[in-house]
Amino acid sequence: GYTDCVSIVQHKAYASMMTGNLIQFSRFAVSPDGWEREGGEVLPDAVFIGALILCNMLGVIVFHMAEHLHKYGTTIISPVGAVVIGLMELAAYMDWGISSRLQLYPLTFIFGIQNAMSLVGVVGAPTTQCTGHLGNL
Repeated sequence: GYTDCVSIVQHKAYASMMTGNLIQFSRFAVSPDGWEREGGEVLPDAVFIGALILCNMLGVIVFHMAEHLHKYGTTIISPVGAVVIGLMELAAYMDWGISSRLQLYPLTFIFGIQNAMSLVGVVGAPTTQCTGHLGNL
């Protein structure tokens, strides 16, 4: 929840809520402003959010591939997420110049893995699902 609050306020996109990102993508896709870069942004908002959705789906695919290839696939890929988060924190601490907007890509990838993991696990429901109403706060 906290990650999504920060990401929607700062970057107009969610790290974990793909329903909200689809809504945001639709808003930016039909607006001419959604296809223009603002300030020092690398990507226009519509492209940025579309790529976030693809990163999330890549996380889902990686999870299912790991589960298919090995009985303990989740155990194998879980440390990767911890290392990625650690590297992002180190990059912020060392001021390597990676914008916080670009740091949403690995987080979204990890949330994709978590979402797929919760669907097939004991929970049986996505733990990162929300419809995007958080943006109305």
